[in-house]
Amino acid sequence: MFIIAQFPLADFRPLIKGGKGQLSVPDWASDNLDSGFIRGFGQISARNGSSLGLGGERSFADMNNAIRFGPVGFRQSGWNKSLPLALWFRRLYFDGEMAGRFEVGFMVPQGDMLDTFRNQPVDPPLIAQAILSNYVEVHSVDGSKRRVAFAACSEPLGLAYLASTTRNDALSEFPIAETYGAEVFVGKPTLHIRIPLGLEIKTSNDRRCLNADDEPEFFITSARDSDTRNNVLVQASAHGVRDESAGERVTRVLFAHLNALLFAHAQFVKAGREISGLNGRDVLRAAISKMIERFGRFSQIEDNETDKGFAEGMRLFARAYAGRIDDLVAKLHDLSAEWNKPTTVESFKRYAKALHDLILTTAVKTMVAKALEPK
Repeated sequence: MFIIAQFPLADFRPLIKGGKGQLSVPDWASDNLDSGFIRGFGQISARNGSSLGLGGERSFADMNNAIRFGPVGFRQSGWNKSLPLALWFRRLYFDGEMAGRFEVGFMVPQGDMLDTFRNQPVDPPLIAQAILSNYVEVHSVDGSKRRVAFAACSEPLGLAYLASTTRNDALSEFPIAETYGAEVFVGKPTLHIRIPLGLEIKTSNDRRCLNADDEPEFFITSARDSDTRNNVLVQASAHGVRDESAGERVTRVLFAHLNALLFAHAQFVKAGREISGLNGRDVLRAAISKMIERFGRFSQIEDNETDKGFAEGMRLFARAYAGRIDDLVAKLHDLSAEWNKPTTVESFKRYAKALHDLILTTAVKTMVAKALEPK
């Protein structure tokens, strides 16, 4: 089983002349971003392969120096001890335009899970509660440290990110406390929990299914005792812990990427402003156009069928919309409005299902159909 906590990031400084003191490196918009570092966070790496964790975006920055964890474990009723959740990775993704996300990955080895859950189903809301209630330390390059519950570290992470990506000589002119909440925003965390082959998932009334009845379970639920509703996405798999299929990977990466893009666009619209003469739809169209261009050039990095299928799925998504950008802009523009509405169970289900269906109808289903074609 793996769990990925994701904090959506909006950063509008690249759209502003002078960037409010933003450092020019790293150049997130470059296709050749495979080295360098973000001070106070960590090294830049090219798109990660299986040796670095989960395959995903074209490049990322480690953020091992920015956020520190103590031991994380969870315990279900009847257990005499907690099951440890191993910290797997801490990463920052950004599209070079306006949208990104902080991701923290956790792993439970297959053997430990099969033994522990032999006579008891997995309880995703309880797992989510254990992660989100764990206390962490967020470290900034200015020497400050904040100890908060993981669920409450959006603002400390955003401030640390700003301190790390603003020139020292510009900090007095553009104080990070004033830039955060004006040009830079970080959303509350959501958790993606993937339950592998052989494990039963505990049933509850607090779930909204996103897929068909004949497909593996894919639903949204809420962390136990959380003030935030609908903050857990659960994906059942027919494969082992480290055997994420190409289709699962395409769905996971596109869902996370588009969700972050919609969060960023929603913050822009909510602010009711223009930047460099651009309105909300203009900003969204520019970001989507560049996203489609990048996905269209997505290349395989490992010599295996999963990575080959994943890269092809990303390119198929790009090809599906390359000639009809405005259609995708319209769909995502309408979806982003959900971020600025009072959240209800049904409205979030509509949002998540619409995003899920958009991905499946353009990339995953097409990829599967091509795989079944006679050779």
